[in-house]
Amino acid sequence: MKKLTALILAGGFGTRLQGVVKDVPKPMADVRGQPFLAHLIRYYQSQGVTQFVLSVGYKAESIINYFGASFESVAIQYIREDQPLGTGGAIKHALNHLTADWLPSLIVNGDTWFEPNVSSFAAFARTKNTPVCLSVKPMPLNDRYGSVLLDARGNINGFRAEPSDHANINAGCYCIQPLVLQTLLASYPDTFSFESNCLPKLAQAGQLSGYVVDATFLDIGIPTDYAKAASVLH
Repeated sequence: MKKLTALILAGGFGTRLQGVVKDVPKPMADVRGQPFLAHLIRYYQSQGVTQFVLSVGYKAESIINYFGASFESVAIQYIREDQPLGTGGAIKHALNHLTADWLPSLIVNGDTWFEPNVSSFAAFARTKNTPVCLSVKPMPLNDRYGSVLLDARGNINGFRAEPSDHANINAGCYCIQPLVLQTLLASYPDTFSFESNCLPKLAQAGQLSGYVVDATFLDIGIPTDYAKAASVLH
């Protein structure tokens, strides 16, 4: 069976959650007695992911000690950030330090719950053949997120920073061509934001596509949404 690898960005501090989640990285926030990250791994395992790379930074040992080298039959490898690199820096660092059989074709935010059908997402991404294809969630009511400017063919032309209703938002899951993306990121600094610094440039260059799916979405980055996690997660 061909291996399907997902890189989960799990290095965040969880600053906005400090009042309700203390002394652990944000992906380790408790949901029904287990870390959010455990639920996330199980979902993507159910979607065919066979191994996971966890990009860890803040309080990395709490993640490594919990999951170890394997978790419920899936292999896990860790890439450490010695200092905060931002989402883009973490992706660049991981791609530069993984062997060929561990290069991910999927990247997932470690603080976002989203339920795409991964095989359908990957099939769409292959038809677009862009270095990055991001998952897009339609949001009828939206007061938190900027929007993705998407045309009818699934090409992303740019982003709008201001929240607005009836928006398509970045759902925090990406299908990538790892070697192509690694080459593209070589010119970026060690620390940068994938969302703010890289994706708009890819859109401008016609190298970014978007897969729209109206699946369950939850960002646990703020206390009000974290409080919903117990009723949303599987």
